[in-house]
Amino acid sequence: MQRFPRFDFAAASWRELLDAEPRGYILVNANFPLVNSRFSDDPRVEGDAMVRAGWDPVYVDRLVQELTLVFANYLEAIRKLAAARPDQAILVRPHPFERPEAYRSVLAGYSNVLIDGSGSVLDRIKNATAVIHLNCGTAIESVMLGKLPIQLEYLNTPATAAHATLPGRVSRGVASFDTLLSVVDNIDAETAAFDFASVHAAYIEAFFHHNDGHAAERVAEVLINENPRRGYVSLASTLNGARSNPSLGQIAKGAASLVLGSAVTENLRLRTNPARRDKRLAPAVVADLLERIALHHRSAPSGFVAARARCTITGLPLASIAIEKRPTGP
Repeated sequence: MQRFPRFDFAAASWRELLDAEPRGYILVNANFPLVNSRFSDDPRVEGDAMVRAGWDPVYVDRLVQELTLVFANYLEAIRKLAAARPDQAILVRPHPFERPEAYRSVLAGYSNVLIDGSGSVLDRIKNATAVIHLNCGTAIESVMLGKLPIQLEYLNTPATAAHATLPGRVSRGVASFDTLLSVVDNIDAETAAFDFASVHAAYIEAFFHHNDGHAAERVAEVLINENPRRGYVSLASTLNGARSNPSLGQIAKGAASLVLGSAVTENLRLRTNPARRDKRLAPAVVADLLERIALHHRSAPSGFVAARARCTITGLPLASIAIEKRPTGP
């Protein structure tokens, strides 16, 4: 199974490309968008979305109920940690789809706590001393970057523990708040005792392959060698979004993309769907990353440019980003 290329930045050979920032903080990663959604005040709305995606309604109801309790306990655990260790800097990173206000309301009185969900989580993990979480997938990146993932296991319930098991398996679990304090007070010793290589081999490698910085090359090789045929444009696929049963709204979006270009329709969607705004990737961001990669390989400036791709039929700009070789000559 191929590891995702973005995790190449966790490999030792690529880590220096991650942004530098003040160090010495403990990173607290949150993962409660189901019960603390930025886009809905009612958890049932998010639960209904899970049901529409195929989850069992009874299971979802139980998960929402238990997550609501766990979320409150998680906030209280971080508050107690901030109060018990006032000299320890703590960076709380809400999930991108969470309301940060829920964290600010509980932690506002603590000067050692910063609540900030901006930037890349890989950057934040790299510069942390350790990562506190509960059933959060960033525990995997923490292992890859050699940072101790600490799971607040004592807050789990049967439903929340079973919903995502891999993060707990790759983490240093703590069974009580007192144990958490002990681990925080002895981060260096706890990190030294944690067998990152064995944990990666036992639990992570099967899903993400080697942490060697060559995933992008492997993916590119598969794309080149296993897809030799020239791509084709299907107007029908554009209209229905490659869905077997598209909604009227999806068909309307496809039609607008054909007439205006998907770059324009994507900008329109950003105004009505804030969730997409946080996931948007602009050509300038890709161009900056290309230059950083070139510097890393001591070959700056980059031999590639990033720009909006254009439809081969209409020439209209697309939401996709094309990376092409930089033109040479006069």
